[in-house]
This record gives sequence, C-alpha cells and structure tokens, in this order.
Amino acid sequence: MKFFIKCCAWQTTTCFVSLYLLISLSPLAAQSDYATIAVSTNVPEISTGQINVTVSYNPIPFVGFGVRTALRNEQNQDHQFTEETAGLAIGGEVRLFPFGATKLFDISDFSRHGFRSKARLSNSWAQNYLSGLYLGIGYEYRKIDMRLIPDSDLESPWEDFNYSIKDSGTTAQLGYSIALSHFYLDVGYRLRFSKPEWEGPFDIFQEGLYTKTYPIAYRQTGSLRVCVGTAF
Repeated sequence: MKFFIKCCAWQTTTCFVSLYLLISLSPLAAQSDYATIAVSTNVPEISTGQINVTVSYNPIPFVGFGVRTALRNEQNQDHQFTEETAGLAIGGEVRLFPFGATKLFDISDFSRHGFRSKARLSNSWAQNYLSGLYLGIGYEYRKIDMRLIPDSDLESPWEDFNYSIKDSGTTAQLGYSIALSHFYLDVGYRLRFSKPEWEGPFDIFQEGLYTKTYPIAYRQTGSLRVCVGTAF
C-alpha cells in the first residue's frame, strides 16, 4: 500500500509538472510551426489498466526529449493464490527528427490543402511530408511489488509471500507524430532491452523473466505505442 501511495504521488507530480510546462512554454510554441510540447497517453497501456503520461518537448526542430511515467495496481486470482501487484515505470529518451519535428497543422487548412498547408517552398519534399518522423533512444526503470496470498485450502504456514522485481534497461523507438489543431497523435514501435532482478523467499520465476539466456541472460520486449493527447 505504501508503494502504491508513492506511485500515486509521483504520477500526480508528473501531471502538475506537465501542466506547468504547458503554461510556461505555450507562448513560445505559438510563434513556431512546430509542436514545442505535447502531453499524451498510450492507449494500449490504458486498455490494460496501466495509467500513463508522456511529455514530449522539442527545443529545436531536429532534436526532442520525451519523459514518461506509468502506474499499475491490480489483483488477480492465480491457481490457488491471490496475486496483488503494484508497479511503477519511469523513463526518458532523446528523439532525433531527421526531417524536422512535428508540425502544427490547422485542421481547417489541412482539410482543404492537406500537408500543403504547412509546406514551405524553401523546404525539401522530405521536410514537408516526413516531418514528425523520429528515432528515440532512451532508458527506463520499472519496479513491481507483488504479494501472493495462499488460499485457506492450502493450509500454508505463511500468510503471504512478498516479491520485488526491479527492471531497468535501454529503449529504442521508431515513430511518427502529427498535430492537427492541437490534437496530438504519436504512433511508434519500441524495443526494450533489460536485465530484471528479483527479491523474495523462493525462486518462482526461474528463467521466466528472461527472453534470451545465451550467451547473456536478458529480457527483450517490443510494443506498439499509440499515444493521443494535446500539443502546443
């Protein structure tokens, strides 16, 4: 419970920081054709009960930064155990935009002229139509506290079994983002490489935490990210 309260406090702090950045940086963004800052949430994670927030910031057209946090708290019945889990994820990445950062399109101009509404004669075809395409390299830390409560039928001498899993590693992401009248859409595929560690009374994981065990044991995961939010 204490860990869950700390997670909620971190999530709340992130939201307030995001709002502060929006208020302080939105006048600068209004003077640019590019989306300076965006706040969004990953829909696939929301659908699985994982609350998450991502804040993206582009100080210059070709380089940006992204910071994300996610919170999860759930209870499941697994065989003869009740499983309670509380998890927190914190990560950040540097984004490189080879053709320029996400542009702000007015939806009325976009409906009439498409991408040509923000085209510049001095820009190349790639800068006009591929702006928003990015490569992100970053780092993410995850912690999961898990409590296993045996059913009364087991007549276990222990009331519960507590585990802690820490998982940190590098991330690589290829994505594309677009902003229409401040509606922000970011679609990308992210790979994550890590080496999880656990603490607990018994080894119930064995090699289940790893996807590769030879010659080096590590975990590799991939996920499609579809983030929606607002941009300025």
